[in-house]
Amino acid sequence: MKTKLTSQCFSVSSLNTKFFKRVNKNYRMVETAINDNFQGLYDYFTAPNIRKKIRHPIFLAIRFASCVKFFYNTGIFPSSTVSLLINLKLKEILMLLQVALATEEQESQCSKDFRNLALLQIVIPDSSQELSAKKIIDGICLPETTPLRIILSTEAIPVGYVMVTCMVTPNLQN
Repeated sequence: MKTKLTSQCFSVSSLNTKFFKRVNKNYRMVETAINDNFQGLYDYFTAPNIRKKIRHPIFLAIRFASCVKFFYNTGIFPSSTVSLLINLKLKEILMLLQVALATEEQESQCSKDFRNLALLQIVIPDSSQELSAKKIIDGICLPETTPLRIILSTEAIPVGYVMVTCMVTPNLQN
């Protein structure tokens, strides 16, 4: 059984972990570093050696910032709330956002009223990568009751959603 996406909290130290995809090629073990790009995101979800993949949207948006964008609904989180988050340390931001997503998921399960709290955009470099994007989305395993939606194009972003830009920090140790 797969864990719920938003209930799966993660530690800040996992953002600094170096991941590698290991595969056998011609009876030789080949190790490829997983980088912050679309191919790295694809490799992360298809690496058989990474057994406990972190599928949390905030982890993905920070770790793969060049190709995963996180948007919040300004109808639920006013801009003033988000500007307060910018002054917090990364650990505090992660905890607040993880609690908000988990709480919204639990409420939507009880009421069956689905509010889109946030969007996760997977940026595809070109149209030939759409099959890879589908594998990534399947790897994220988004539950039906989550308050999060995955989109692939900028045109699919509804009015009232703003990209969180303070998630990318050069020093993840904060």
